[in-house]
Amino acid sequence: IWGGEITLPMTNARHVTANFALDQHQLVVASPVGEPWPAVGTNWLDYGTTLLCIVSNPVLSGGGTQFVCTGWSGSGAVPDGGATNAVPVTLTSNSTLRWQWDQSYWLQAEVVGSGTLNQASDCITTDHEVQLEAVPSPEWRFRQWGGDTADANVDGAVIQFEMTRPRSLTAEFAPTRKLVVASAYGTPEPAVGTNVLYGGEWTHCSAGPAPVTAGGQEYLCAGWAGAGSVPSAGGADATTVWLNEDSALA
Repeated sequence: IWGGEITLPMTNARHVTANFALDQHQLVVASPVGEPWPAVGTNWLDYGTTLLCIVSNPVLSGGGTQFVCTGWSGSGAVPDGGATNAVPVTLTSNSTLRWQWDQSYWLQAEVVGSGTLNQASDCITTDHEVQLEAVPSPEWRFRQWGGDTADANVDGAVIQFEMTRPRSLTAEFAPTRKLVVASAYGTPEPAVGTNVLYGGEWTHCSAGPAPVTAGGQEYLCAGWAGAGSVPSAGGADATTVWLNEDSALA
């Protein structure tokens, strides 16, 4: 017997049966992440087997890192190139299938106070540049950015950075309060007029440098009158006010 051939002498009656089996071919699957079907490695399948090759998508690896399948490359009976996480194959030759992935990181974007961000929390593709802008609600002001601001470019209420790692950022807003300042002389701080300031924090108020010369006379601040968060009266040229309501200082 040699392969598919048999040689035998016809010295007597014989009954010979030829047994056939379907040829098998390799489907070699590669994927750096995920759980493909068929599995990673060499899969032996019968000739003509039709199957739907698929891989789970997306894949979370923990720590805020995610992988998203962008398609596949193939050879043999596998079409060379596609942009989904599934491909139908009819195996008629030795073939390869390699799943392709993009890596992305989780951006946790949060707000403290009252305001909005132009970007919700989401997974962002690696090295993608992100620009977050904080927009305060009426009668609120943006205060500062909190969280992972390392190697980011901060310009007031706008922060720019590349997604080279998972990030958690917080836009902090504070309520605003009006402080109306009046003074016949000098350069007070805050300035004469209506000042929109952060509420719920200490604000230093001063009559400014003294004495003030005007019309050939010198003037010194003798004190103040106040309303709201400002004490109703005081006898100094400076005070510190916990500004938690609209107020006046004269």
